[in-house]
Amino acid sequence: MVDNPIIHKTPKNLRALDLTKYVGEYYKEHPGLKIDAIGISIAGIVDPETENINLSSIFAPGTDIGASIAKKFGREVFVLNDAVAGALAEKTFGVGKKMNNFVYVTISSGIGAGVTCNSEIVLGKNGFAGEVGYFSIDNFYKDQKFNHWESFASGNNLPKFYDKWSAMNNRKKKELGFAKDIFDLYDKGDPDALEFLEVLHMINASAITNIIVTYDPEAIIFGGAVMLNNGKILIEGLGKELKDYLPRPKMYLTTLGDSICLLGAAAYAIDSIKNTGSL
Repeated sequence: MVDNPIIHKTPKNLRALDLTKYVGEYYKEHPGLKIDAIGISIAGIVDPETENINLSSIFAPGTDIGASIAKKFGREVFVLNDAVAGALAEKTFGVGKKMNNFVYVTISSGIGAGVTCNSEIVLGKNGFAGEVGYFSIDNFYKDQKFNHWESFASGNNLPKFYDKWSAMNNRKKKELGFAKDIFDLYDKGDPDALEFLEVLHMINASAITNIIVTYDPEAIIFGGAVMLNNGKILIEGLGKELKDYLPRPKMYLTTLGDSICLLGAAAYAIDSIKNTGSL
């Protein structure tokens, strides 16, 4: 059980040294605060044994994020992948409380998953077990830039995919800087956006099919900015495209909002020090 977790979101693209400085500034701003442990959620692959970084767009491989923070502040620091943190948050605070088998899927700037099988978080040997964003999608574009789920459907890549789709289907090019622009067009009834979303639903359904046959979950819980802002459209759309012969899991949009990964990191830190007797 987690007691009074404090969650705090750092600025984007914070580097390891800056992170230590940032924690120090937070301490100064809250001088009477008693902190027993620090949990950090990152968008990257975390080694299950060392909690060092195996792969990240922000940190170099092998980076020990927690070491300098632990040394400076004398607190144990625990690091985990953001999607894994999301699954742990759902298991601790959300609809996953009553489930033994579920997958938390985040569709945000990237795509990843936290997998819970028989009440255990699945990490794999190197921490790659939930990297569903790399699921291969039929490459009908014959383009190496578009060959896995994340390359099509993540927030960072949706505008690029829309441009590719428009060019191949002789549609007028639109200046789209963000995924939000596509969904705004959809809401306005733009015919190109309506047709594009049908393609996106098929791609999402293909990836979700892989999740179902790989992990056989009772439920799939979605989070991340793209889903939090457009969940109704996307969940209904992929639901229509899923094949009937599969055991269809329940599909939910997380109720924990955009703080879900921070809640999971806090849960992980507190439970870890309780289990090791550090409290």
